[in-house]
Amino acid sequence: MIKKILFYTLIIGAFSLIIFSIVTDPNTFYTNIINSLSVWLYNVYPALFTFYIISSCLINFNIIKKISFVVKPFIRFSSQKSYELFITSIFVGNPSSTSLIMNELDNETIPMEDANKLLKVCSFFNPLYIIAIITITYQYKIKYAFIIMISILITNIIIGLFYKSENKPIILDNHQTHNIKLNNVFTAINQAVSLLLLVAGIMVFTNILKHSITNFLNYINISSPITSFILSLSEVSTGLVDNYSANYSLITTISIASFMFAFQGISVNMQNANIMLDYKIKYLPIFIIRIIQGLVSGCITFLILNI
Repeated sequence: MIKKILFYTLIIGAFSLIIFSIVTDPNTFYTNIINSLSVWLYNVYPALFTFYIISSCLINFNIIKKISFVVKPFIRFSSQKSYELFITSIFVGNPSSTSLIMNELDNETIPMEDANKLLKVCSFFNPLYIIAIITITYQYKIKYAFIIMISILITNIIIGLFYKSENKPIILDNHQTHNIKLNNVFTAINQAVSLLLLVAGIMVFTNILKHSITNFLNYINISSPITSFILSLSEVSTGLVDNYSANYSLITTISIASFMFAFQGISVNMQNANIMLDYKIKYLPIFIIRIIQGLVSGCITFLILNI
């Protein structure tokens, strides 16, 4: 009963803030939506669409299988396909990797236990997007993008080592033959488009909510670095810009960016949860682990930059 009251209170409060924002400053409200869609079109769409199709085809054609041995000493799964998904997730990031994991779970190429573990240890962000943020938006050297990616990889491996799972033999899928078919490409394109529409919708919603809260706080003259940082976590794309605009030192800026990329923001976490709606998987434990991953990745980046 208390949970329902709290839920409905939050929903009513959120929509009240949105209505207040529309009434008090409609031009800025609609500009915020247009800016959100611009970020989606010019930054998210190219990287997500391209890497999703390539990765989906590489998995279906068993190409990544040949290099999956490189991660086996560091992390344990019970199926061969899970190793391929882990490697793939490094290059596609979320929510693409979550979608690919759910697809393989539907195809019964990975067990539920592996799916649960993959969802927890695949907290990656698209490498092209990380490089673009660091080199174009932040105007820093590309080495800082690689430091962030290495920190996130180490973090996920550490989480995988501490994740308790049954010690089962590796299930090989040698009995399955994967022929290169044009249908696989078309299926990947359809899935990528559906995923991109989901991402766009949730990005716009979270940025609307962020803008509405910010507008209300400014209206009542409440503003602080803490509230600004918390609001920046709602959506990574705009949050990273807020992080850079805060004029922190280079080490602090890169460390916070590493935290945000590993945590992935409320928006990406909502996208992941939406993809998993039809499955009996609780997202709260994954969300808590995302916070831990963000903190660990930020600390690792901070240590590397100080060495």
